[in-house]
Amino acid sequence: LRQPRTHVMWPKVYLNESTFKLFEWLRQYETDASMIRDMTFKATMSRDRAMSDQDTKVSFGLSVSVVEGVQVENSAPPVLVVGPGYHCDKETSAVRRWNRQQRCLQHSETCLIPGDEILKVNDISTDANAMAEELSNGSAVKLDIVVKRSVDIRVIRTQ
Repeated sequence: LRQPRTHVMWPKVYLNESTFKLFEWLRQYETDASMIRDMTFKATMSRDRAMSDQDTKVSFGLSVSVVEGVQVENSAPPVLVVGPGYHCDKETSAVRRWNRQQRCLQHSETCLIPGDEILKVNDISTDANAMAEELSNGSAVKLDIVVKRSVDIRVIRTQ
């Protein structure tokens, strides 16, 4: 049984681009790339009723972590962040189906990736712990989430 991770590194890199300058460095080598900041999108997924997940943390194929808010001034409320373990779930999970569908539609920028911040889960939007609980709710069949990606790189592919 896989142990849950206790930290998620990438949100700190994404949220501190001014310090790490990773995306700035990437852009100097790709002239056809553009940086997108604070992109939000909605993802709607349905769990296959035949799925019988024992691990409630990945019941939709989504591992998440409640991370203390990253802010220079005092304290920020905790945020819910997509963790690195989603790819360990079943090939037929809702998140994997969502990501495949988005790639087929050539909307890969709306694939869920580690480091994405979840702003809303169904009707819950103010409490990261309550959103995590909603994600692990074994009786929920449909999942409507609003996701924020602090920084994304869009590369235009030319044939």
